[in-house]
Amino acid sequence: MAKTLHPCKQDFKKEADAALAFFPELANTPVRFEYSHISVQSFMLAQPVVNLRFFSKRHRQYRIRIKKSLVVNEEQYSEKYPRHEVLVGWLGHELGHILDYKDRSAFNLMMFGLRYHFFPAFLKKAEITADKNAVREGLVNHLLLSKAYGREPSVFSKSYIKKLNQLYPSLEEVRGWAKDKGLMVNSN
Repeated sequence: MAKTLHPCKQDFKKEADAALAFFPELANTPVRFEYSHISVQSFMLAQPVVNLRFFSKRHRQYRIRIKKSLVVNEEQYSEKYPRHEVLVGWLGHELGHILDYKDRSAFNLMMFGLRYHFFPAFLKKAEITADKNAVREGLVNHLLLSKAYGREPSVFSKSYIKKLNQLYPSLEEVRGWAKDKGLMVNSN
C-alpha cells in the first residue's frame, strides 16, 4: 500500500485504500489525498508535489486533489452507480497518472504539465495512458463504472459529458484493453 503523507480523509479512506491496493508499484510512493478547490472542470487531479524532493524521482511526493462535493454528496450516487465503486474507479484513474509520472525526470514533468495544459491532443494521450495503467493493474470494473457514471446525463451537464467523450477513452476502448489483457469484465 502506498505511503500517505497525511491520512486520507475519513470520507473516502476505504475507497483510497481499495484503489491503492491495485497499484503495488506505488507501495513506497508518498501519495497525499486532499480536498481542494480545482479551478478546471474536473473532480480529481493527480500532481507531483513541487518542493525540493520534486527533483529526485526516488523521493518525489504526489497528491490527488479532490473536489469535496464529489465525495460527500451521497444523493448523486445510486444502486446502479454505488459511491464506493465509482470513487475507487476515479481514484484508480488518478493513480494511473501517478504511475505515469513516477519515472519521469523533473524537467520532463514540467514539460508534461505545460503540454497537458495547452495542447488538447497531449491531454487526451495522458488520459488514455492513465486509464491504460489502471487497466494493466487490474482496476477494470471500477474504472468502467466510474466512466459510465461520469457520462450519466441525470447527474452531469451535457458540457461535462461532451468533454469526457472528447478527451477520455470510451467504455468500449477500456473493455477492449481489458480483453486484450485477459481480464474479466462485469457485464453491467
